Amino acid sequence: MDPTLVGYFPKHVYPPPPFLSDAGVKEIGSVSRCFAAGPAGWCEERKHNEWGCFNDPDTAWSLVPPEDHADYRLFGYEVYPVEYHEREAHSLEIPPVDVTPLGEAFSPVGWDAVSRSAGQDFECSPLSCNSMVERFPVNEHCLVNFFDAHTLAATAERDGCEPGPYFVVNVWRRDV
Repeated sequence: MDPTLVGYFPKHVYPPPPFLSDAGVKEIGSVSRCFAAGPAGWCEERKHNEWGCFNDPDTAWSLVPPEDHADYRLFGYEVYPVEYHEREAHSLEIPPVDVTPLGEAFSPVGWDAVSRSAGQDFECSPLSCNSMVERFPVNEHCLVNFFDAHTLAATAERDGCEPGPYFVVNVWRRDV
């Protein structure tokens, strides 16, 4: 099974809080928008797709004011076709999304597990939102490897994180 590209999202990059920087995180690349938010008013623009992402990098980046470009990074998200809910894995059929393929300027930065329980938007990543960095080794982007992302998605609800379902997402970042 291969992950499906569901879109792009610009995120404001803040210095990580101490509990994340102590784990070696330099820049939060998690799918969650709790520690790295999108541009103000992005949702009201109604340019996003059913995954809460944008279909092409130009549309996503156009929501960031030019004077703020240095404070943002552009991410691409590929969703693995499995969702985890109440400790069980379920096949996930991802309807086709008309998304521009990842360009050469994008590099993979790691995998994340993220909840999506109420609507189109991704919600919380247990790594950053629930301090699961204490249980899983993360890279400098607060992301894990493929295997750990699946383990985290399967166990997050049991371990007291937000309700699921949870999705496994391959995170890409555009190098500027």
